[in-house]
Amino acid sequence: MTWRIALPLTLAAVALLVAIIICLYRKRQREKNQMCLEEETVHGAKMQDPEASRSRNLPLHERQHEELGWRDDSLVYVNPSLDPDSASPKLALSEDGKSVRRLPFAQELPDNPGRFDRDPCVLGREWLSSARYYWEVQVGHRKAWTLGVCLESLVRKGRVPKSPQHGLWALELYKNALWALAFPRVRLHPPEPLCRVGLLLDCAAGRLSFHHVVDGSLVYVFTGLPFSAPLRPFFCLWTLDPQPLTICSGQQPPEALDPPQGQGQERDRDIPPMGPMFSLPQSSPPL
Repeated sequence: MTWRIALPLTLAAVALLVAIIICLYRKRQREKNQMCLEEETVHGAKMQDPEASRSRNLPLHERQHEELGWRDDSLVYVNPSLDPDSASPKLALSEDGKSVRRLPFAQELPDNPGRFDRDPCVLGREWLSSARYYWEVQVGHRKAWTLGVCLESLVRKGRVPKSPQHGLWALELYKNALWALAFPRVRLHPPEPLCRVGLLLDCAAGRLSFHHVVDGSLVYVFTGLPFSAPLRPFFCLWTLDPQPLTICSGQQPPEALDPPQGQGQERDRDIPPMGPMFSLPQSSPPL
């Protein structure tokens, strides 16, 4: 007799549970439909907003700047020069200090305290602090490079420790793989190889972002940089690739650049010719 009493109660409980589930599902659907309607309304308003229309018509790199809060009137466009006193003996700098290439041999140079003695690295002369800075670097079709910023205290004797914990924030291309030198490292997969890289440094916010200049796309963002210490541009050339690495003016529109045309192309048009323009690192002239 007990089962005759329990069965109706069980069926009633199941029916009640099913009814509750149906009610919750319908409520969820109504909320979802309401959200979609609100999004469509907002989107329609944006389409009619002159400011939104203006933003949509901006070039990709300018639209990217606006989305990240990088308004042109708040940027300091810098054109860093390479510091010969920090340059590795394995590097040759151009006479104007804007290009660097790798040498097949190590030169005999004074062992300055600030010179990289083992890894093929060099720093920019500029000390960046308390502002927003933007500059660009032409990497062309080099197979290996490292770009970023570092603290003045970065170790320069022996192997360079490549991580934010040691005062370096950078991207590195090596063996056809692009990495953000975070801790742990992050493998990046841009839709096409980077040929010209834009760096945006916000010292006050402690943020460094890397951009593919050709299409204005964001590649990676470092956060948590120290805002109390000045930073310096950092460059490293790991292989004997004949192409130089060149610092460019950050005010040239990305639309004026040509994307890579294939692996057989030996030189981008914006890369200065090799040869006499390069000189061996030497001491800085007295101020």
